[in-house]
Amino acid sequence: MSDLSSEYFDAKSRLLNAAHDLFRKKGVENVSLRELTQEAKVNLGGVSYYFGSRAKLEELIFDRV
Repeated sequence: MSDLSSEYFDAKSRLLNAAHDLFRKKGVENVSLRELTQEAKVNLGGVSYYFGSRAKLEELIFDRV
């Protein structure tokens, strides 16, 4: 796997894990996009880049549990 594809999946995985943890601890409505991306150490535009929208990220999180 190339460094770029590894970095892509690592960042996407960090966002999923951060969202899962923060949503569980604080509730979905109490987590800002900025807080989520800071926790995942991903650029603020990362959610749109990797998932298309915050709503699609939320769907993936709820499908996980």
